[in-house]
Amino acid sequence: MGNIISMILIGLLYSIFAFDFVLCKLFLNYSPPFFGIGLRMLFAGIVIMLFCFFRYPAKKLFNKTTWTEILALGFFRAVIVNGLSIWGVQYISATKACFVYNFSPFFAVFFGFLFLKEKISPKSFLGIIVGFLGSIIILWPDSPGESGLATLFFLSTAELSQLLAGMGSAIGWTLMKKIVNRGGNFFAVNGASFIFGGILSLIVSVFVGEWSGVLVGSWKFVIFYVVLIGILDNVVGYNLFSFLLKKYSSTFIVFAGLASPFLVGFFGLIFLGERIYSSFLISAVFVFAGLCLFYYYEVRPKIEESSNVGP
Repeated sequence: MGNIISMILIGLLYSIFAFDFVLCKLFLNYSPPFFGIGLRMLFAGIVIMLFCFFRYPAKKLFNKTTWTEILALGFFRAVIVNGLSIWGVQYISATKACFVYNFSPFFAVFFGFLFLKEKISPKSFLGIIVGFLGSIIILWPDSPGESGLATLFFLSTAELSQLLAGMGSAIGWTLMKKIVNRGGNFFAVNGASFIFGGILSLIVSVFVGEWSGVLVGSWKFVIFYVVLIGILDNVVGYNLFSFLLKKYSSTFIVFAGLASPFLVGFFGLIFLGERIYSSFLISAVFVFAGLCLFYYYEVRPKIEESSNVGP
């Protein structure tokens, strides 16, 4: 029963992250990227830290030695993950942005092996390769905004920004699991990294010229999206992800995110009027097959092993 609940929580997690892509694209109508990121990360960080101070008034939430890692986590989340991802989603569909961003499982395998000593079987690796091949198909340009961008090899700069954001996400979650494994409270770690990341993002917004013109289109909508995205993504989504990291490997949880572009496609069709291209459907078949292989050979045996272990 516990494993079923965990799988439901993983589905909820990526439903939140999928809807976040759509909300962030809508948010860009009222706020420039880094300024909006800074506001919502600051808001979420303050909310989480207030919760920690009231919930754990006398508890040591993390060691002083982890501050450097928490600051690094804030940098990756604000500038690399959120900054590059939201910049890129301006020029390509939310569905494609999510698909390219979710190349992060392939980076998670590498970083999980390198820093957390997480092992993966050859058959599970085959599932990752199948999913990777499916993900490549969707890199074909499919929007007017993307076709006007510069390219590096076969990647547009918008795709490259999503790819780097996915890499930053894999590094960030690997770092997060490392801190939590050493006894850090994941609520406090998330809250502290969001506050630092929010401040850093606001500083970046000044240097990239976001303050030089009209900063926001409507403060009413800015506040609405800051609260909505901050609660859904940063408060609920990130802490739910951190909770699941205590049960599953970072590789599996991030790899499960390959299913989220299908949700983004659905949300994008409804809320943004985005088309679903044939390349997306072909990619979906490969990615689903890869996800099934990975689950069958990597996750299912571990679930059966844990269920057979007595008290």
